[in-house]
Amino acid sequence: MQDLKNLWIQAVTSEYQHICIRHNVMLEYPIFNFHKGEKSLGYWDRESRVLSLSRTLFEKYSWNEVEQVLRHEMAHQMVDELPELFGRGDEKRAGRDKIWSKKRKKKKKAQGRAQSRPHGAEFAFACKILGVEPEFTGASTLFEKDLQRASAWRCQDANNPTVQLIRKVEKLLALSKSANEHEAQAALEKAQDLMEKNHIEKLINEEISYRRLTINLQRKNVAFWQNQLFGLLQDFFMVKVVLTDTVNLPSGEICKAVDIFGTAENVLVAEYCYHFVCNHTAELWKQNRAQFGRDARRHRNSYLFGVVAGFREKLAEQRKQCRPSPLQRDGQKITTALIEQKKQEDKERLDDFVEEVYNGQLTKKRSGKAKVYGDSFGAGHSDGQQLSFSEGLERESGGKRGRLIEQ
Repeated sequence: MQDLKNLWIQAVTSEYQHICIRHNVMLEYPIFNFHKGEKSLGYWDRESRVLSLSRTLFEKYSWNEVEQVLRHEMAHQMVDELPELFGRGDEKRAGRDKIWSKKRKKKKKAQGRAQSRPHGAEFAFACKILGVEPEFTGASTLFEKDLQRASAWRCQDANNPTVQLIRKVEKLLALSKSANEHEAQAALEKAQDLMEKNHIEKLINEEISYRRLTINLQRKNVAFWQNQLFGLLQDFFMVKVVLTDTVNLPSGEICKAVDIFGTAENVLVAEYCYHFVCNHTAELWKQNRAQFGRDARRHRNSYLFGVVAGFREKLAEQRKQCRPSPLQRDGQKITTALIEQKKQEDKERLDDFVEEVYNGQLTKKRSGKAKVYGDSFGAGHSDGQQLSFSEGLERESGGKRGRLIEQ
């Protein structure tokens, strides 16, 4: 347990430093602690300068939740220790060498509480600086119910508009396996049209809001074919994908992850597509690796790259054949020019949202070149063109999600 705790301390310390650098905040390192129990997921104590996180966070949740709780508590620390940011320049931060008399210290503590209530304007400002997601700013002390509330946007509540739309898409994708080729194609086109129409309507009505969804890749390196898959998600599902690092819990090891940004509906469909392709590439390779004999290991990435490329071509062909139904507002047909204008504005807003999350520290990394073997690529390409979304809706593979909304 002690070794595990040391890994947690290293991960939290590194993340704390990273957050300070990314957001240009000069906070002094606190004393990190990990407390037992589920009473609270984290707390900051201004007198002892202890920033404590619950062990439950590391044992039951992902690094995303740990990071957000850490940022939440850092915001409390900012309010207490960086008074100059809030126009309280005369107030000394905790941990300075100046010695206060007990009477003076008690008076100052009372003034501090009056000036910086746990969740007043100062705390909200600190949260904004540190990039705390809105769902993690509402409570003075975070509990497990707050984490559940933070993920409510992807729940299966029948009254949730996002869920209602996703259910319709699921039904259409299930129909795409029909033996009738024309019926299957019509179902796929209608699913694409439904997603596109919903997105455009939100753009026109200025109802767009964005989400971030993180997928832990649980590996230290990213294969060439996976980078191609991330590009596919961006090109076909109206999302932005960023490759990043995360901490694999509870082990504490650093590994790769992808952040998917977009509207709730789009990130859920993109996430489903990611798992769908990963599940089926694994199954297809298992079925076909024998044909490559002793060189199977060398041909694996080329084959998987071919599967992704073949699936991309299939999606591109479906997009060409899809004819979006006309949209109207106040009885007037919405022009193509207006739709294109709104799409460009949406792209710019989404880019700004991503930049805000990373506070301008986002760097573009070029994907390295990989040797591609023509025969294995061709075999994968042919198999990729046969992939059908409906297969992923009927079963789960390898413990990965088999539906758009978890049951």
